[in-house]
Amino acid sequence: MMIKKFSYILGLLLIGYLAIIYNSRGLVVLGGVGFLLPSFFLYLLGWNTRKSQIHLKLQGSLEVQQNKNQIVIQITQKQRIPIAKVKIGFLLENVGTGKKYKKKIVGSILPLPKTVWKIETEELEFGLWKITGKYIWFYEWMGWFSLKKKWNETRQFMIFPTCYETTVKIGIRTRLFLSDGEQYHPQMNGDDPTEIFKLREYQMGDGFNKVHWKLSAKNDILMVKEMSLPIGCNIVFFLNVESKELTTEQWKSYWELVSSISNEILQQECSHFFVWFDQKNKRLLRKKIFNEEVFHEFWYEIISYSLGKCNGKIEYINEFKGDTYASWIELNEKLELLCNGVVVTCIKEQPIKEQLLELELIL
Repeated sequence: MMIKKFSYILGLLLIGYLAIIYNSRGLVVLGGVGFLLPSFFLYLLGWNTRKSQIHLKLQGSLEVQQNKNQIVIQITQKQRIPIAKVKIGFLLENVGTGKKYKKKIVGSILPLPKTVWKIETEELEFGLWKITGKYIWFYEWMGWFSLKKKWNETRQFMIFPTCYETTVKIGIRTRLFLSDGEQYHPQMNGDDPTEIFKLREYQMGDGFNKVHWKLSAKNDILMVKEMSLPIGCNIVFFLNVESKELTTEQWKSYWELVSSISNEILQQECSHFFVWFDQKNKRLLRKKIFNEEVFHEFWYEIISYSLGKCNGKIEYINEFKGDTYASWIELNEKLELLCNGVVVTCIKEQPIKEQLLELELIL
């Protein structure tokens, strides 16, 4: 920078010297323009700094993106004068663990009403994150001067654990296990008299207690109602781990395993319970997972708890008396996956993608 300034001043002195020797009006004008140009750029810099507004936005895909995450910085201008260089600094912080990343970006602002930058951050671990805009430096075209604008805008976003493909299968015994539930199977009928699965015409062998008499009278044809099949949680997934016992890499692997297995169970239209021990209140808690929306809600909830270990199956019977299920699985701090009390596999920390494809688990 100093070399550029020295070269520019030396050039002005040279022009002035030549203008005096040759008595050139053109060189005098050129030297005057050169002398006033830094002041003009400084004025434009101050004008741009005052008129520019900075906004921090998060793309919707950020919440479901697992690897590289995009953060959007938007700068709105009330005038359409380009800015040669802008340096922006912001801070990324994991709300739960306190882990922080400092990030700087450098770019230019084009002569448009809005300039948008999409920034890719490094891979962030699972958790609730906060991004805070710290400062923005505006530079004029010659690079001699810069002005700093205060910026203290904060946004929060959630990074979910990565879901990998697995070979987990739901067996007939678990799928057809009869348990009470508030949801109903979308494709199979049952015997719950409180919910109608579908209506159809009467067929030989249908009992007259299934006839929908009002609808039959209206359509002048016998109509039969098929009852719905209630869906309970036939699988219980115990998260038997203590938060303080795992390293960052182990914690990452643990939640990727939980997310991948649970997602596969959900994709096969099988509801299940997540069960964990709350260290603070010394009690067992659970969350019913029956669709993707609830699956996402679980991640927001679980980060607020301090997890602990317990004898899950025994405490589950005592805490939720009368509840029945077909199969139970457990994942502990050693990354051992148990199914109905039998160790199925012990997953190594990273990478786990290939290990999940080799996993043989039928519930």
